[in-house]
Amino acid sequence: MLKHPNPEIQLLVEMLEGQRDSAMAQAAALFRENTELKQSLQEKLAQESKEKANAADSINDPQGA
Repeated sequence: MLKHPNPEIQLLVEMLEGQRDSAMAQAAALFRENTELKQSLQEKLAQESKEKANAADSINDPQGA
């Protein structure tokens, strides 16, 4: 924490430090959420790709039906 002899400036410094800490916490939460959403999207795309491949295999393999 920064210290300043002028109480008014010290109050501003503390306010800005609080805003910085809040912004960093929000950024970390958003980064975590973004990472989770990207992972979920990749899993869903992989599942969709697998389902399409299985559908194509069943169409191309009449004995499998």
